[in-house]
Amino acid sequence: MKRLFISYSRADKEYVRHLVDVLRKQDFEIWFDEQIPVGQGWDDVLEAQIKKADAMILVLSCTSVASENVKDEIAFAKHSNIPVVPIKIEECNVPLRMVRTQFIDFTLGFDVGAQRLVDDLRVQFEKEAAKSGEPGAAAIPTRKKKIKRVYTRKKPWKAYIIGAAAAIILPFLLVWMFDSDAVEDTSDDLAQEIVNDDAAWADAVEANTLNIYTDYLIEFEEDAIHYDEARERIASFMDATGYVPVIVDGEKVIEVEIFNKNKDAEGYPLPDNVIYPTKTVKIYESPMVNGQTATMKSDVLVKDQPVIVMDIEQDAETYEIWLKVAYQQDY
Repeated sequence: MKRLFISYSRADKEYVRHLVDVLRKQDFEIWFDEQIPVGQGWDDVLEAQIKKADAMILVLSCTSVASENVKDEIAFAKHSNIPVVPIKIEECNVPLRMVRTQFIDFTLGFDVGAQRLVDDLRVQFEKEAAKSGEPGAAAIPTRKKKIKRVYTRKKPWKAYIIGAAAAIILPFLLVWMFDSDAVEDTSDDLAQEIVNDDAAWADAVEANTLNIYTDYLIEFEEDAIHYDEARERIASFMDATGYVPVIVDGEKVIEVEIFNKNKDAEGYPLPDNVIYPTKTVKIYESPMVNGQTATMKSDVLVKDQPVIVMDIEQDAETYEIWLKVAYQQDY
C-alpha cells in the first residue's frame, strides 16, 4: 500500500478531510498533521512521516502558498527525494520551488481533479516499480484497465476516400430522399454517436495526456459532448508562455485545428485557438515588433505540439504576426 503525505494549510482542513476520505477509499495510506500524537515534537514527526511517504500531495491555496510551514515541508520532501504532486484548489500564486512542476487543477471540479490525481499517482508508482523491478508492484492500488482506443490526427487521404464514396452514393441517396415511401429515422445513429463519444471521453480521461484530449476533439470536433471539459484539461497542461511567429522563411508554420469553435475564415489563429506548429519553431520571450529585439528562450515548440493562442501582435511596418502562446514545457 502506497503512503501519501498531505501538505496543506489549516484553513483548508475540511477540503483536505474530504480529499483524504476519497484517497483512502482508493486504498492509499494517508498521513496528515491531524495525526500528530500529543507530546511529540512537531518537526520530528513531520520529518519522519515525509521520509516514510512514497509521495507528498501539496494542496495549493491562497493560504498554503503563504505558509512557511508548507514551504519547509516542500523543501524537506525535495531534499529527501520524495515526489511532490501539487493540486490547485483555488486561484493562487504557485510557490517558486513548484513553478516548473505541472499541477492538477481541482478548480475544474473536485471529482475531476480527484480522478486525475488518483490516475496520475497510479501511473507514477507503476513506473517507479517497473524501473526498480520491485516485486511489490502488485501492491500498487490499481483498477481494471479498459481497452484503450488509439487516436491519431486526421490524415488528408481520409478526405479523399470519403469524397469518392460520396460521389458514388449521392445519386442513390437523392433517389431515396425523394421516394415518398422513405422514412428517415436517425435516432439509432444519434444514440450510437453519443455512446461512441462517451466511450472515447472515458478512454481519454483514463489516459490523461495532452495529446489524447486533443485527439478526442479532432475525432468529434466542436460538437463533442465533453468539448468544454476537454478544452479545460488541455489548458491544465500548459505551464509556460512565449512568442512564436506565424510566418517563418515565407511559410506559415501554424495549423489551426477544425475543432476550434472560434475560427478564422483564412485559417489564421485567433485568441483561445488550439493550434499546432507544422514544423519545429523557436520560442521567444517577446515578439520582434516596433523595433524591439526579442530574446530567444531555451524552449522550442516541436511539430504537432498542441498549444493555445493567448494573444496576437503585428508589426505596424513589416506586418509580421506574432502569437503569444501557452505550451507544455516538458512536452
